[in-house]
Amino acid sequence: LVVAWLFLGRRVGSPDGPSRRSLLVTLGVWSAPLCLAPPMFSRDVYSYGAQGWMVHVGASPYFWGPGAIPENPFLVDVPDLWTHTPAPYGPLFLQLARWVVDLGSDETVPTVLGMRLLALVGVALLVRYVPRLAAHCGVPADRALWLGVLNPLVLLHFVSGAHNDSLLVGLVVAGLVLVLDRRPALGVVVCSLALLVKAPAALALVFIVPVWAQQLSGRFRLIRAGALVGAVSGTVVGSVSWATGLGYGW
Repeated sequence: LVVAWLFLGRRVGSPDGPSRRSLLVTLGVWSAPLCLAPPMFSRDVYSYGAQGWMVHVGASPYFWGPGAIPENPFLVDVPDLWTHTPAPYGPLFLQLARWVVDLGSDETVPTVLGMRLLALVGVALLVRYVPRLAAHCGVPADRALWLGVLNPLVLLHFVSGAHNDSLLVGLVVAGLVLVLDRRPALGVVVCSLALLVKAPAALALVFIVPVWAQQLSGRFRLIRAGALVGAVSGTVVGSVSWATGLGYGW
């Protein structure tokens, strides 16, 4: 896979190189077997299922690890590191994990495939927004698609491993594009949803402040932009934390 990706990269952008459509077909062909195979290189997806099951039964994954409830049907596959460790993920992702567990009827294989479907949503966001982000930055879109989406790390970590980082990165890229498209409030909302998947997405909000400030007029633009980002993001984070019933302790 790595060798094929490197050879493909030598042709991307050349006169007889692959079209955008060909790159997307290649992405689909490379991803298809990974979508149906067991997770590779990581067992974190089983932890997602175990934490989603805890939300399902009304136990807070922010106070206990999955090992606190021996009846947890996913516990046998959870890595030792996460057996007694509270969840480090945001309430939005834990609510999504609960819905996947519900739809999977507490069975491992349907739950893993459901989690992978969430990861594929993140990959789809990258397919949609990475070329647009590249255009804003003056970078060839096809080269960005090759480097940022067809990358073997993306395929093995996001598609095969079904890591929630896929959803986080997809939302962050989408939010940044919206901000650069002069729709900063909506971009902050989307990046705040990424924050509700995993906390490191908060760094994207810091980046948005000076970009939004450049789109304002008048005095104290940086301060006003910071206040706007804080207000919009705080509203989204507070509302989702309340709506999921998981509280603010996360």
